[in-house]
Amino acid sequence: MYNNFNKMFRNRILLFHLITAAVVVIWGITFVCTKQLLNYFSAFEILVIRFVLAYIFLCFLYPHKIKLTKFENLLLALAGLTGVVLYQFTENLALNYTTASNVSIIVAICPIFCCVDSFSSEVKHRKYRIIFQENLNNF
Repeated sequence: MYNNFNKMFRNRILLFHLITAAVVVIWGITFVCTKQLLNYFSAFEILVIRFVLAYIFLCFLYPHKIKLTKFENLLLALAGLTGVVLYQFTENLALNYTTASNVSIIVAICPIFCCVDSFSSEVKHRKYRIIFQENLNNF
């Protein structure tokens, strides 16, 4: 039974690695496609087109109506619009000024900085936790 579980676990890991590789390839292709689209459309037009296509695709994936309050809808709309404006529009503008490979490298480095920051803050919290436990043990 353990061997079956181990084999199933390995198959799932392989599946997740393949999905991750597909996402990386598709994400990488979008930089080149967007760079080519900038010859015909403005950065804002590309932003709107991508947003509408993503909305249609998500509606196709989950066609059920989601029950949310007006406030939750407003928060989701603001979060989505902010994310689109901050990421997509600035990416499109950056592609106007440099090559797709430069922009993709800059974007790829961002999660690394987040991991380093997360690790450094975790180390700080661990130090505080140890100091707190030592002080607690002294009583």
